[in-house]
Amino acid sequence: MNSLRWTLYGGNILGTEVRKVFGNSGLQPGDIAKIAAHSHHFIVTDIDSNQISTVEGNTEGQAIRTRTRNVSEIIAYYQIQD
Repeated sequence: MNSLRWTLYGGNILGTEVRKVFGNSGLQPGDIAKIAAHSHHFIVTDIDSNQISTVEGNTEGQAIRTRTRNVSEIIAYYQIQD
């Protein structure tokens, strides 16, 4: 896999072919999803019907945690193109 660099300001992914998709249709495990609140983004690890499992950084206490979210929270996502 190509190396990736996520820019702090602007939320862009550099260094590989990435497709930005608005909405949540076509979301897959491994995608970097974004919700509206604070432009928070995270990695999708699993999708089950209308629920997704995620790995999230910068959570309370600056920890990395897993979480379950509703797919409807997703406003956009980034998908790496092979």
